[in-house]
Amino acid sequence: MIFLSGKKCFERLLNLSRTSENIQFEYEKVCGNIYVGVLNEKLCIDIPHPAYKTNEELNLVASIIPFLFSITNYKDIDIESICKECTEQIKKYEERIHNKKRQIKISDVRILVEKVISECNLEAYEEKDHRYKLNNQYGITITDKQKGYIAIRHLDYDNKGYDKNQDKEVLKLKEILNGRNYNISVNAWIGKKMFSQFGNNDNEIIEGICKEIKELKEVILKL
Repeated sequence: MIFLSGKKCFERLLNLSRTSENIQFEYEKVCGNIYVGVLNEKLCIDIPHPAYKTNEELNLVASIIPFLFSITNYKDIDIESICKECTEQIKKYEERIHNKKRQIKISDVRILVEKVISECNLEAYEEKDHRYKLNNQYGITITDKQKGYIAIRHLDYDNKGYDKNQDKEVLKLKEILNGRNYNISVNAWIGKKMFSQFGNNDNEIIEGICKEIKELKEVILKL
């Protein structure tokens, strides 16, 4: 059985098992927000709901789940071995958590956006919404919304979204952006990356975004 509720559901089951003779339940943490337990001799896996999680956490869940599915007996679970096999995914997840908790000092996101646009010398195709060309096919949005982010999609985006897009070039670009710590699970974008991922202050973020844009142009040329 798979639960998409996080730790709370397992805690409730554990409390019920202490007061009811009909419920036998125990569980333990695997890593991150992933838990495994046994409910009346049936294996249970508790993972975060995918709709609300980061790319790093989704990748971690996808890596851990196959190992848990292969288990036939709860007592045989070797959490240490599972985590060892998923070291890279755990590292990326923990880095994302660390970055989220660190103090980011941005004076004014709108001014920061203007400085990035000025320094990168970008050609606008929808200037009102801060959308600029990477080449004749792809564009980048640099916005102060949601505390600032950059996002990639086609210049002629048709509002159909990218969640079911199976175009080989789009899938390849998603793979590349995923490796650069973009969130590729946002339907309206091929990839999205928050300003806070580029540094801890204005100068670091401006420098990081400008460097990113330069590298993205080179990456897209090779698609």
